[in-house]
Amino acid sequence: MKASLRGLELHLQLAEDIPATTVTEANRLKQILLNLMGNALKFTFHGSITLKVNMEGEFIKFAVIDTGIGIREE
Repeated sequence: MKASLRGLELHLQLAEDIPATTVTEANRLKQILLNLMGNALKFTFHGSITLKVNMEGEFIKFAVIDTGIGIREE
């Protein structure tokens, strides 16, 4: 809702090889992803935010990519 109000596009890139079920701490994973997406929304003023999910070996990898101001290198 907040992204839409700010004119931002939200994208999901979900790899086809992601298993239908997995063993995880669902509440903790939800908390982490909401925090990362919230930070992206907080610092992105135009463009888009993408949640990318793919397999890396036996692990599921999550990445949040945005067009925001970024993080200083130092």
